[in-house]
Amino acid sequence: MHSTLGRRAHGFLLLALLLLPLNAALLHAYGRARDRHFDPAIPPVPSVGEAVAALGRLRPDLAEVDLHTIYRADPAPRSGLACAYTVGHGPSAPYLAVVRHDIDCASCRDVVAFILVDSSGAILGLETAQPWEMADGVMSPEPVLGQFAGQLLGHLPDTPQTLDGTTGATLTVRGLLQELTGVGRWLAAEQADAS
Repeated sequence: MHSTLGRRAHGFLLLALLLLPLNAALLHAYGRARDRHFDPAIPPVPSVGEAVAALGRLRPDLAEVDLHTIYRADPAPRSGLACAYTVGHGPSAPYLAVVRHDIDCASCRDVVAFILVDSSGAILGLETAQPWEMADGVMSPEPVLGQFAGQLLGHLPDTPQTLDGTTGATLTVRGLLQELTGVGRWLAAEQADAS
């Protein structure tokens, strides 16, 4: 009986010693993966000052033009239009919309974007508040965002795959397309109410 018990204990000890390096590697990998997970709290809606700064980066020629709040969601949605401004006055004044999108990915940062459109709905500029952070690391959104310049909000690509440079950022681009479409619907309704 002792010999069987001894062999089992010896086998268990040998197995534990063999698995110890694997266990250490798994704990190390888990620690790195855990560090890539973001706080589930959605980023705050940018202030008017942050919107003015974004406008200056998108169109330096409009940096000194006053922003007028025409829409502010209260409470701001996790995904959707958070606020909108006219840039100056008049029927042809451009709009600056601020959207958030809650990415359904634990290792991706949610998107906050500034969208500058003219009164016809053509995109004049698009900027995200932060670089895109994916499971694989940080990605500059500029190559993707630049492809939207001049496009009409009502005529955007249906899927992220029709845009260049979206590999690894499909959820982010899909969310951005969804929010751009929502801004297009809001702009059409806003202009219909104004007439």
